[in-house]
Amino acid sequence: MTAQIKLYGVREALLAFRELPRRVGFKWLRIALNAGGGIIRDRAASIVRRSTGLLAKSLGVKVTIPDSSFNSTHQGKPAYAVIGPKRKSGRLLKITAKGLLKGHGKAQSFLSAERKRLKQEGKLPPLQRERAAVKSALKQFAGSIYRSPSRYAHLIEKGTKHSKAFPFLAPAVAQTKDQVLAKVEAKLSEGIELEARALAPLGR
Repeated sequence: MTAQIKLYGVREALLAFRELPRRVGFKWLRIALNAGGGIIRDRAASIVRRSTGLLAKSLGVKVTIPDSSFNSTHQGKPAYAVIGPKRKSGRLLKITAKGLLKGHGKAQSFLSAERKRLKQEGKLPPLQRERAAVKSALKQFAGSIYRSPSRYAHLIEKGTKHSKAFPFLAPAVAQTKDQVLAKVEAKLSEGIELEARALAPLGR
């Protein structure tokens, strides 16, 4: 479950970037979208329903700029930011005597080491690598439980026929829309001013 913001309504700022080197424009687009997406992420984390707190901590921002791709078929599309649970935000937990879930430090350290080891081996693609690391950790620490927010965030946001919905991403987007746009515009304007000032002595 993710939320997505695209760059619309900042036409003047985007047009101004055409006067600067491409890499400079992409740099500030990334900065602006990360800043705007961060506002949504923080708001979503503040209102999400909490049990272990894992979902709130897992929320991140990923920026994509199609025009920066070397693949021409990707170009010509709006730059955008995706806000949602990070893929490798899954954690190993244990059940306390009171029946509550809490972090399992040793198991989590083992999982992190397994992720690193499998990545260095380079024999498996990312998704299979993650599954193999989790399987190995669960085998090593019997009784531990693996929870991955990317697997259940949509169930909390939209609910199921057995449980009520507790939206957190959609409300966060709606509540911060104006603030996000203002932040993106401010960052783009800042970038234009700073880069133009830096290029001025060079006569570009």
